[in-house]
Amino acid sequence: MSTPPSATPPPSAYLIGLALVFACDSPEAKGACEALGVCEAPRPPPEDFTILCDATPGSTCGAMALDEALHAVLVRAVTRPGSAIHVWNVSDNAAEVARATIPEPPRRVRSAERHRAQEVERLRRELREAATPAISAGAELRRSPVARTVTRIARSTVARGVRRHLVILSDLRELTTPGGLDLECPRRLPSLDRIAAYLAPRSLLPAGSLAGRSVTIIARELPRIPTRRRCELSLRRLDELVAVWTSVLEGAGASVSVRPEPGADMFDAGDTHPGDNGTMTAEAAGTSRGSR
Repeated sequence: MSTPPSATPPPSAYLIGLALVFACDSPEAKGACEALGVCEAPRPPPEDFTILCDATPGSTCGAMALDEALHAVLVRAVTRPGSAIHVWNVSDNAAEVARATIPEPPRRVRSAERHRAQEVERLRRELREAATPAISAGAELRRSPVARTVTRIARSTVARGVRRHLVILSDLRELTTPGGLDLECPRRLPSLDRIAAYLAPRSLLPAGSLAGRSVTIIARELPRIPTRRRCELSLRRLDELVAVWTSVLEGAGASVSVRPEPGADMFDAGDTHPGDNGTMTAEAAGTSRGSR
């Protein structure tokens, strides 16, 4: 009577896998070794993620928007131990209001995907709670110094060679001191030359300050500003604001993309790590989101 085939690869398979590793360093050999379970897949390198939350009156970053952005960031970050996540607020004294670092996973877990989903939920909750006081305080602010805040983020220290991502949750309606820059409620937005003339003397977003950083603008419908009810809220004005900021940020060296909603795939551009798909599986990501 014949013996049914075993689900466990025979010892010879492991020997073949080891031979592939030592005989050839090609991607094909490594792939075969990983498929046999002899080798561990290469781990994606850590990255640095910053969420800029503009919670000033009439802006688009509130508790729910921040929660969605944290989820999108963490779904990618948990696959990269050592990655750092920062949350910054927009104010005259802009600063980091929450921070977390992705820990090394346990050596033995029953389900790696389930463990990652649990980490997404844990870190999302901790970061949201840490950032909540700053979000609440944003409702009392009367200015929205977006450019100054992004400049401070650009100057923050990050290890050399680490990919850096910035997610901007803002209505983009910059408002500074009287006589300064007003993108909040003018009949016509100032020209790029006028904006550059304001930024340059103040060393705000100079050329190269965002070099090597990806910036994602989450462009949502413009909310009404409680104290300025006659401000234009059209899609055309939103498009104009996005165009202005895209030009300013690209002038500082950033790679800029625009999305209506945050998603883990917004960081995929530029992935070069072998086998790096950027995120957890869709099933695990959905499990984490559903646990809220």
